[in-house]
Amino acid sequence: MCCQSTFVKLRLAQLIQLPLVSVLLLPLVLLGISPAQAQVSWHPPTQEVIEGQPFELQLEVVQLRSVPGSPDLTALRQQFDLLSSRSSYLTERHNGRTHYISRWKLQLQPRQAGDLQIPPISVKGEQTQPLLLQVTPKPQRLSERIRLISELEQSEVYPGQPLKLRLQLYYNLPLQHAEMTQPSLDGIKIAPLGGQRAYSEQLDNRRYQVIEQHYLLQGDQPGDYLLEELTLKANRTDGQVLEVRSQPVAFRIHPWPEDLAQTPTLVASEVQLQQHWPQQQAYLRAGDTLVRTLELVGHGIPAAWLPNPQLAEIDGITLYPQPPQLEQRLINGVLVSRKIIDYKLLLTRAGQFQLPSAQLPWWDSVREAMELAEVPGRTIEVQPFMAAPPSQQSNQTATPSSDVIPDSPAPSATDEQAQPSLWQAWAWAAIALICALGWTLSWQKRKQLEIKMASLEQASTAPATPPEQHRSSVATAAQTEPRSPLRAEDPFEQLAQACRANDPELTHQQLFDWAEKQWPAQPIRTLLELEQQAKDPTLGYLLRNLEYHAANPHEYWDGELLLQRLERLRRRLSSSRPSYPTAEPSAPEPKASQPTDTQPRRPGSIHFTIDD
Repeated sequence: MCCQSTFVKLRLAQLIQLPLVSVLLLPLVLLGISPAQAQVSWHPPTQEVIEGQPFELQLEVVQLRSVPGSPDLTALRQQFDLLSSRSSYLTERHNGRTHYISRWKLQLQPRQAGDLQIPPISVKGEQTQPLLLQVTPKPQRLSERIRLISELEQSEVYPGQPLKLRLQLYYNLPLQHAEMTQPSLDGIKIAPLGGQRAYSEQLDNRRYQVIEQHYLLQGDQPGDYLLEELTLKANRTDGQVLEVRSQPVAFRIHPWPEDLAQTPTLVASEVQLQQHWPQQQAYLRAGDTLVRTLELVGHGIPAAWLPNPQLAEIDGITLYPQPPQLEQRLINGVLVSRKIIDYKLLLTRAGQFQLPSAQLPWWDSVREAMELAEVPGRTIEVQPFMAAPPSQQSNQTATPSSDVIPDSPAPSATDEQAQPSLWQAWAWAAIALICALGWTLSWQKRKQLEIKMASLEQASTAPATPPEQHRSSVATAAQTEPRSPLRAEDPFEQLAQACRANDPELTHQQLFDWAEKQWPAQPIRTLLELEQQAKDPTLGYLLRNLEYHAANPHEYWDGELLLQRLERLRRRLSSSRPSYPTAEPSAPEPKASQPTDTQPRRPGSIHFTIDD
């Protein structure tokens, strides 16, 4: 009886303790995270895995605290080629707790077909479960042996901002000749960027020969544009004709922000403006000609697209701009262009003149800020036409030292002829000035015609001889964007204060509060969702940097760049909510090129040089 009572008490104690343990472990079970281990999982590919074609596999680790570490991918290399590996670190909040999520996106390429097994991977002290993948054999098709790929470097720009287009021809079969239609689009200027580049590349487990050509696109009117597909015709060595088409590419030109003080004249990644005075004349007289040379250097834009610096007219000086000299070349993949213009200044009267400074407002496409390139002016003193040089004036004023004033000499015949000779000199000077002016104008017209014809011929050939590197100081006027007065309880103002305080944890918290107000219909729980909503690669990089510093608050973080990018995002969202205003409502909004049968393409085509 005693033993039975003891057994009943022990059983009753176990039943009482069981709900207590379940209650303690229930939150961890609901969150899917073990109290002692991290949650490690694979995200298998959603599409069919084909032999020799890359696919993406994602490895995810969820932790309650941030633990450093990277996965050991050595075991993957037995049956797969590891093409790339990208990591991201996020944080999520659930039930008042912060979860640290580490993701690795692996781009793999199977070496063979069949059932391939992803072995267990060690990461942060844990191991993944094996993953079985079915790899389908790749069919052998002729269209896969030759491809034409067209892609843009970016899809959203401002008016006048160059946009890079890359064309790639992949082929692994013998070709004799290949020709492609020239890219063209209404309202868009298109210029080739450098020459063709030939190389070989491994793609889909095959070795391809590649011919690559770059173009620059530039548009001045905001709107949506579509570059239609390009057609390539290639002749094989056996006489067979192949036709390949590329995919169409779309891009958008945004209008300039309304808060800009003035419209930029030039959009480039870097601009330099400097001046030269080839003639160092210390003594100037009316009728002389002074040459002022302005040199404009721009990065990422063709030389033909560089604007002409404007100089103000001055009363007493006639300005004659000469035809520009254009030079450009590629330096480490960056197009560096230079435009040199000589301004001939004809001094028509005597006096003191202040030559104005030359200014060029431009938009920095890297910093996305307004800049000002400027060179200083110059003060010149112009003497009368008949004024003697300083050396002759000093000789005329110099007299021997004597206490006796000599008597005035009697007038001679030479003195009597002095007055008529002065009038003759003025007459001859006027005639010479009129002849010089007429010759200058006629020579300028002829030279402009020659340069224009040479420029048209040069546009279809290779760029000019590479110029010499020049370094000059560019005076930039940093225009601080005015901030609108916001109330202290405004979420964006609180976010801005956190960024200015360089506090990553507070910025991380205020960012979600602002995003909740900005997108009330689409709750933002992670910074990755915010990056997807923003559609801004630069902002995505800054958000990942914020994630890292929020998990490592002991390291210094500067929030100024993130604040500038968020302000730009807020302006873009506010301007994109209403539809873009159009000057002519009847005109179609998308400005796409028309099909070949309704609109003839621009004459000419691209000829690819096929290596034997």
